[in-house]
Amino acid sequence: IVGGTEVEPGAFPWQAMLWDIRPTRNRYFCSGSLINKRWVITAAHCIRELGVTEQDFIVRLGKHTSVRGVLEANERSYIVERIIVHPDFNGDTYESDVALLQLALPEVTFTEYILPICLPEIPEARRLIRPGNIGTVTGWGAQAVGGRTSEKLMKVVSLPVVSLRRCRDSHPQYAQEISQNMFCAGRREGGKDACEGDSGGPFAAFDNGRWHLLGVVSWGDGCALRGKYGVYTRLHRFRDWITEQTEEQGTFLVH
Repeated sequence: IVGGTEVEPGAFPWQAMLWDIRPTRNRYFCSGSLINKRWVITAAHCIRELGVTEQDFIVRLGKHTSVRGVLEANERSYIVERIIVHPDFNGDTYESDVALLQLALPEVTFTEYILPICLPEIPEARRLIRPGNIGTVTGWGAQAVGGRTSEKLMKVVSLPVVSLRRCRDSHPQYAQEISQNMFCAGRREGGKDACEGDSGGPFAAFDNGRWHLLGVVSWGDGCALRGKYGVYTRLHRFRDWITEQTEEQGTFLVH
């Protein structure tokens, strides 16, 4: 997170940390969002680019720090039973950059530090994602391009949604690659953004007394550069797919 501030422990209790447990790695590599007792949403590119299988990583919930070898009192780790990458994911354009992680049993026990985030109904999501509306992004990613990808403590930044048209107009690469299944957020002057290591994490909005998951940190050209926005997966376009995948497995979304 570039230009963000440190969060209080437990402030964003749905934030999931994807931790590579391969002996040569042993590190944080992406984030995700807990949506109920068995499922986490993340970015497809987090899975595909590292080529991880279910055996290669764990999901750590209730985390505040990303430092290696630190076991925090409020954290719990979960084995990944199944990875479902969206069938339309394209590794070149990051189209449909969304994946689901089914956690192995026992199901997640909710605590003050581990709670799911709501997936809003489509009309509600559309309303919250209008250009100019503010969303919140959290993660342990770099504070600058080329900085350490893993910052020690979770950071948060607030960013306005930018219209697709304005986003496409901002940059030739964006003009070609930004689809209806994405949205952009950030300030034209730059300085605040998600960055490397924040991928897969939530773009969320607080409304009517609760937090709603609207997007997944997906891609961008550099981080926090003037005139270049961050790009997010527009989750409401995948809501039916998410419901289908998770309900087939007999777990239901929290509304």
